[in-house]
Amino acid sequence: MAHIDRTLWDGVALRRMRAGADPDAAPRSVALPRGWDAEAGVALAALVPGSGPVALPRAAEAWIGRAVRGGLKAGILDEAAAASLAEGLRTLLLTRRGAPGAEVWRNDGKAVQAEPRFVLNLPAFLEAEGGFDTQGYAEACALAVTALDR
Repeated sequence: MAHIDRTLWDGVALRRMRAGADPDAAPRSVALPRGWDAEAGVALAALVPGSGPVALPRAAEAWIGRAVRGGLKAGILDEAAAASLAEGLRTLLLTRRGAPGAEVWRNDGKAVQAEPRFVLNLPAFLEAEGGFDTQGYAEACALAVTALDR
């Protein structure tokens, strides 16, 4: 079970819904942050293998944990850098600025090794005044590369 206490997830209010990516399959119980639309629930139901209940914090912590452990094991990250990477990935996900490709969520080892992906949501970097958060985008790119490198 993924550890979420004392992380960014600790204060996130979740709502529960029933969703399924396959219209012929029974819908799953999905827990995601309040304010996220039903499409996000359908996407999460499709991303996480299985047919049982799924919660965004637990599903995300599974791939975040793999990235952090890989960096620690390879000696690329120390404890502080690992904690920073994990919190940065949580922030990207919760702000809907970025997330890894489906193969990372599904822990598909062959696909991750062959062609890992991280998807950035460009509209999430638009500023209220009409500009683009270039610094935030550059930081998100660097974070995504770091995560995929692990």
